[in-house]
Amino acid sequence: MTPDVLQDVKALLLDLDGTLYLGDHLFDWTPAFLQTLRDLGLRAIYMTNNSSRNTADYVAKLNRLGIAASVDDIITSGQSAMLYFRQRPELRRIYVFGTESLADEVRWAGLEVVTTGADAVLDYHSCRLCDPNFTSYQHGHQASRKLALAFGFEVIDECPDVGHFPGQCHREVPRQIGTPAILVEMSPTAGQTNWQAICEARRGAMNALRHLGMVKGRLELPPVQVIFHRGAEGACMRAGQIGFGVTYRKPGSIVSKGELIAELRSLKDFSVLERFVAPFDGGIGSSGPDTHHVMLPGEVLCDVQKGVEIVRN
Repeated sequence: MTPDVLQDVKALLLDLDGTLYLGDHLFDWTPAFLQTLRDLGLRAIYMTNNSSRNTADYVAKLNRLGIAASVDDIITSGQSAMLYFRQRPELRRIYVFGTESLADEVRWAGLEVVTTGADAVLDYHSCRLCDPNFTSYQHGHQASRKLALAFGFEVIDECPDVGHFPGQCHREVPRQIGTPAILVEMSPTAGQTNWQAICEARRGAMNALRHLGMVKGRLELPPVQVIFHRGAEGACMRAGQIGFGVTYRKPGSIVSKGELIAELRSLKDFSVLERFVAPFDGGIGSSGPDTHHVMLPGEVLCDVQKGVEIVRN
């Protein structure tokens, strides 16, 4: 790139970890690159989506690595959240589920860090490729259940009181401070943009804001939502031999007793080796490693859960 290409550019936004350094190791090319920017009269602004450290922490780290920077040169995701709160002066009491460094960022913005009285907590995670987008809430906490349904995914997972990954954010928040909290699980894109997932996430976020009274408007909900009650009776469909697994119902689907769910087919001629039908009325909890996959003996094609609740909107 030649200097004339940058004649209208005043500053560059630079990522940090994995771009200028990795962990505590400064890349060899970083000092020369930053000096080139200074020689061209370009300002470097450092950005990160890591909210575990606040701006002061990043200034200290950059200086320790030999990069001159001040708090005015740093933009973090935590700082972006503070800008949002600045636009919403009615939101003053913030529950921080994160590091003390992030909590300091909240305090520096003139907000109050609280352990009671927060509106809600949404925790985003990435689920398996074979799972649908779903929300999860803690059993027995009605405000969390309402928030999970309001988010608008077709599948909702109710966590039991015991087992099933205890200690998760969306389970401990209702127990400790009584605030509604949900887990939002979305399939990764596997290197490709999943436009449907993006649209569902945006609609869900807006639904949550409407449900909490933060923005006006009606909820956009699917006609049917299915709640899986974890811990209820279930049945796993496992391959009895090597074959090509084919599932006919997607996760979250409602099935009737005797309905064909999956087949194991021969790798030689694709003939049917095994057929799997629903042993009772229920719903498909998952579909093994994929909807179409070479299965080894003992691997799960899908599972049927009996504890299913249907919500019609």
